[in-house]
Amino acid sequence: MSERLTLKSFEGERPQEVLWYRGQIIGTEGSFSYLIGKEGSGKSYVLSCMAAAVLRQGDVLCFSGAMPYGKSKVLFVDTEQSKFYEENVYRRILTLEGRKEDEDDENLLYIEATDATDEKLREEIEKRLQEEPKIGYIIIDNAGDLVEDINNITETKENARNWLPSLCRHHGVHATVVMHENKSDHNGQGWQGSYLKKGCEAAMRVEREKNDNFSTITFKEGKLRGGEKPTDFDFYISNEDLPVEGKGEVGKSEEILPRDIHLRAVNGAFSMGPIHSYKDLQRKLLSSYAEVGAPTTRRKIEKRITFLRQEKYFSYDEGKYFLPPF
Repeated sequence: MSERLTLKSFEGERPQEVLWYRGQIIGTEGSFSYLIGKEGSGKSYVLSCMAAAVLRQGDVLCFSGAMPYGKSKVLFVDTEQSKFYEENVYRRILTLEGRKEDEDDENLLYIEATDATDEKLREEIEKRLQEEPKIGYIIIDNAGDLVEDINNITETKENARNWLPSLCRHHGVHATVVMHENKSDHNGQGWQGSYLKKGCEAAMRVEREKNDNFSTITFKEGKLRGGEKPTDFDFYISNEDLPVEGKGEVGKSEEILPRDIHLRAVNGAFSMGPIHSYKDLQRKLLSSYAEVGAPTTRRKIEKRITFLRQEKYFSYDEGKYFLPPF
């Protein structure tokens, strides 16, 4: 039986605000918010902004963040990305937070859970919160992996109405959970999506605009407790792989360099023979491009590496990168 509320029930400390969207509260201590979107819509970029805003306790894109009292850490639970994309997301959060290149942040706890079962995933989250009492904000991408069957009413009801809210209240954290959107409408998949939307503090969507290179954060078909739905926010992805306000430029691409520059940089990188790891390839190409007068950043070098492989400047086989025979 639930306790009857009286005015005395509210005499304690009020839950603290953790997350804002354009000045409106969308996340408080002890509750959860909900983000949905189709594959490729830009959900990971939105999550990166949310995490960075809370870590820096300031503004990032259209979000503002703050830590609950006595908290300083963000837990990012990734159940979807491969190691390659996990690094991109992790580094993007650090960049948006304002960290220098290759500067880590001990307050960002990014855990990989791609192989965890639903039960093991919940156990891992609970374990982390018990071991790290300074965690104040959690992101779970994808919340569908918290249950075995997103269409099982009993299981999803238990998860969305009991486990997740109880977790947030007990540990004094705010959580943002993410799900894929149905193909036929703008709701999260299965009963899991329905129950998460019912129980959340705020529900928003991110949608990719057709035939354009920008996405929109919207509260249409969403919800926001205690306030009017905010206006939409458009963002695009820059050549630095960072979200930027606006609609961007369709077809904007990496700068075009002369073939001679690429050849000199590649030959310099491979001057000591085959390269045996992607990290070493990145490091050597960053150095060699700087030496030939075309310096770039770690994020941009990934695009150059893709271009160089497509254009057969070098090859990859049996665990090593090497120059093709002439």
